Formats: sequence, structure tokens, C-alpha cells
Amino acid sequence: MMQDLTIDQIFTGLTALTTVGLLVFTIGLLMVTIMQLRNAKQQRKNELFDLRYKFYKNVRSWWVSTWDTSRVAPPEWDDVLPTAMEAEFLFGKDIADHINPLAGRRNEGHPDFPDEDFIKPFRKYLELK
Repeated sequence: MMQDLTIDQIFTGLTALTTVGLLVFTIGLLMVTIMQLRNAKQQRKNELFDLRYKFYKNVRSWWVSTWDTSRVAPPEWDDVLPTAMEAEFLFGKDIADHINPLAGRRNEGHPDFPDEDFIKPFRKYLELK
């Protein structure tokens, strides 16, 4: 035996169904937004890592080149300053302070790679996490 539904009962049922549907849609939209934010944050981290690594490779090869006294003079202050400023922007004051004293000095390590003291401060920034 089927019971006759009134207009009010039908309207109440449709309202409840619509409310549940909107709630499910909103939760889904919120989940997509959170995933996009997490992806954007990770992408920024990856891009910063790439910039830092490129900078490190350039500075490393420049510093290694100072080993050969016949080809390259020790870096002057005006050579070091722009590099230190870029280092402070990409890494922080500690790397800039590490690069600043290189003016007038040479790589005393191996001719193909820098000494451990040069590499050490960069390690905490170039770890993959």
C-alpha cells in the first residue's frame, strides 16, 4: 500500500537531497584545492632547489678554476660581491658570509674539485627531502 506524498514532503526530501549533494560537492572541491596547494608548494621547493643547485655548480666550477695560478688570478672583491649577493638571496646570510672571504684567495684543494671546507655549508641546502 502506497502512501500518498504531499507536496511538502516531496519538497523536504528534495531539499535534503540537494543539501547532501552540495555538501559532497563542496568537500570534493576542498580536497582538490588542498591537493593543488600541496603540489604548488612542492613545485616551488623543486624550483628553488634547481636554482640553488645551478648556482652551486657555477660557484663550484669558478672556485675550482682559481686553483690554476697560471690561468686565473685570485678573485677580487668586485668579482665576489655580486656572487655573494645572489647567494644571500637564494640561500641566506650564512652562504653569503661563506663566499665573501673568498676575495684574494685560491682553491687549495684538488684542481678538479673544491676542498671540503668550501662544500660543507652548501650541504644543508642541497639535500633532497
